[in-house]
Amino acid sequence: MNTRSHSASLLVALAATLLAATPLREAHAQNPTDTKIRLMSEALRARDAGDLAGAQSALAKLTALAPDDKA
Repeated sequence: MNTRSHSASLLVALAATLLAATPLREAHAQNPTDTKIRLMSEALRARDAGDLAGAQSALAKLTALAPDDKA
């Protein structure tokens, strides 16, 4: 009986750790508009921080997501 209690406690702790490791924002699927806004924000933050490679990476992902988007 004591072993069962420890196993249950371990299982609960593992589940809590996995839930905490998954950001809530990423747990929910983003729609394309939210994804484009997030990528543009990442690109601007990276540029402002002087991380030009990071900015280019985010912009490349944005372009791949919406190659014909004129906005």
